Amino acid sequence: MNKKIFLFSLAFSILLPTIKIFYFSNQNVYLFQAYILNNPNILQNDWLSTTKDGNYIFSQFTFFLMEINEYLPKFINKVFEVLFFYFLLKIIFNNEEKNNLILISIILILSIIAYYLGIGFSGIKNQHILGEVYQPSIFNVFFVTSIYFFLRKNFYLSIFFLAIPPLFHPSIIPTAIVLGFIYTLLTIRKDLKKTVFFLLLGILLISPSIFFAFKSQLSTPEDLKNAHDILANFRVPHHSDISFLGKRDIVSFLILIFGSLLCNDKNLKLILILGLIYILISLFLVSFLQSNTIKLMFLHRINVVLIPIAYLILIKETYKFLNNKINLSIKIEKFKKLSYSFFYFIITILFLISLNININNNNKFVEKSKLVGTFTNNKNIWLVQSIKSLKPDIISQLRLNFSQPLFVDFKTHPSNPKDIIQWKKRIDLVDSFFNSKSSKEFSYNLNEILKISRIDFILFSKSHMNIIKCKNQKKFVDNYILVDINNCDFE
Repeated sequence: MNKKIFLFSLAFSILLPTIKIFYFSNQNVYLFQAYILNNPNILQNDWLSTTKDGNYIFSQFTFFLMEINEYLPKFINKVFEVLFFYFLLKIIFNNEEKNNLILISIILILSIIAYYLGIGFSGIKNQHILGEVYQPSIFNVFFVTSIYFFLRKNFYLSIFFLAIPPLFHPSIIPTAIVLGFIYTLLTIRKDLKKTVFFLLLGILLISPSIFFAFKSQLSTPEDLKNAHDILANFRVPHHSDISFLGKRDIVSFLILIFGSLLCNDKNLKLILILGLIYILISLFLVSFLQSNTIKLMFLHRINVVLIPIAYLILIKETYKFLNNKINLSIKIEKFKKLSYSFFYFIITILFLISLNININNNNKFVEKSKLVGTFTNNKNIWLVQSIKSLKPDIISQLRLNFSQPLFVDFKTHPSNPKDIIQWKKRIDLVDSFFNSKSSKEFSYNLNEILKISRIDFILFSKSHMNIIKCKNQKKFVDNYILVDINNCDFE
């Protein structure tokens, strides 16, 4: 292990504002099954606890982490961040460059800045390897590890790490297959027998992922179609709809294109170029076929693996160009004390920014939890609004942080097709209820909800209190009002 690269990778993780002392946003989706395994006596009144687990391996692994320590799933993302940056640096550096402290320092600073800007480390349609928390997509880090070992001709380890992400993140299966196919193209001419052997080994290792993915989606064709329509057009269009690409998406494409062209390593260059060609073909197919099932396969998702590599290549090649043109490294060495002082100043600023974000986010949650914790109850079922926002909100964090059963919420959706259809039905009922314009409408829509589930408390917005008269209103966080259903007059 190169100590310099490891220390810079550790610094990368420390400088990212990704420390959460609470379960954050998407974790309430992905960690729910593991949470109820670790806490079998809570959330039993929550409908979601009756749904099928669509990510069995991830849930079991997370359950294992929770048994070791309940805080481990909240902080283990920092380990993945170190691994991610470590293998990125190992991929782009040759033996001489890995000791170039000036280059590594520049890459570290520009990587942190890129993370804040949402470019370089984010892929197309708001997808990425490193998010803010531990979740299934973070295991895609091992694709970077796989590429590193492939380039070092350690094919056994390369195939092994290639097969890990799909086990924890089933929707990444197409990426594993495509990357394995690219490996095959690059090695088949040199050693046909060895290539065939590794290809068969790869198929063997990835087959459990395919089996679990198919098993979780077993349903009638009609249910499957309806569920895919719901997810693609209602729940995750921000990921699946590629009909419109924003400015960041265009920048990400340009990074991948120029990074591919500037890459000096022959095999890595071919991986980037073949990956880019595949992404373009997949985007065309998704647009042409207009199939929601195809959309949800996220065929273009290999971009989240290739773009960070291309970004670091761009930084390295730009540095080399400037070094050749104006002797950049010599000038930096000439003003060594000033350069070092500037580097430490920038790192200190980035650390303080990260520290401030971490402290503020956690303090805000702690302040809210003081009030929320006095109202939540594991036995009661709450009816809450379906907040259709990408931003985290207190509603999406009630289950895992406060063990509060909910009728349904927008952020936390199941995986099985039948469960997804039922989830959408519940969302529609909730939307009808909270969009009611009169007490009569509220009463009718509430009765429809009560046909499905018991409701004990309702989390209203202040505006609803102009229509519904309720006693003992409890002021909740984020301008919500919590009321006991028995204290409200819906007539």
